[in-house]
Amino acid sequence: MSGSRARWSAFLQKVSQRADEILAEAEPGFDELISMEVLDPVPLSSALTEFHARMLGLEKKIDDSWEKIDAELDEPAARDELYAAGQKVKKSIARRSKVLQVQKQAKAAHAIWELAKTEMAKVKASTRCSQCGAPIGVTVFHEASNVTCGHCKAVSVVRPGMATLMFFQGVCLHALGEEAALEESARLDEAVERYQGKRSKRKADVDAWVAAHRKYWLVYARGYGTHVPGFDEEKAKAMAEAKLGWLKLELESTRTVD
Repeated sequence: MSGSRARWSAFLQKVSQRADEILAEAEPGFDELISMEVLDPVPLSSALTEFHARMLGLEKKIDDSWEKIDAELDEPAARDELYAAGQKVKKSIARRSKVLQVQKQAKAAHAIWELAKTEMAKVKASTRCSQCGAPIGVTVFHEASNVTCGHCKAVSVVRPGMATLMFFQGVCLHALGEEAALEESARLDEAVERYQGKRSKRKADVDAWVAAHRKYWLVYARGYGTHVPGFDEEKAKAMAEAKLGWLKLELESTRTVD
């Protein structure tokens, strides 16, 4: 038994160290991609996918190795202790992976926002009527719009620049939402784990589970809408409630004991 415990502890330590190495290698690489390829989302997306796969591979190693260790154990108490130790390392790896991915996606979004601000300022200052060349007042900058010239009444189509389009129509808003709710996501994960661990669910358990989801999505929505014109608290609440739609199906199939 002591041999199994020692081997398991040594294995978990080795896996944790490998996770440290992957994280240390990945972070500067992501930063370099963001600085060099911020208007091309493919390189960063590909790098994040590869990073995610490597971290998932470490989690899988824990599961695979546990099957071998578990076959050698004959004491339930010891088994539970060692299993919990493995799950703790596995959860830590998953969390650290998520945090870095969210942070780097958000960093790219912030960089694109800076470029978008420059583009929108240029549109505001330099847009002229396509018919007579007179300056025209643009009020919508985040999407294409039609603007009527105050002099000749011609209608001009004003289109945002590449960075502006990427920011408002790509993944940037989602990235900012996830960044805003990063800490809340950890609390949501804990709430989901508690909920799923209960065989008999009371109404209070269900209410806490729903509340955790609602809190996460409200914080997410506020981050999402930070730079969106006209996105106020009411719209944030409406987005959060819309994200809870799938919970209705879950609640319909959940029986409480009180």
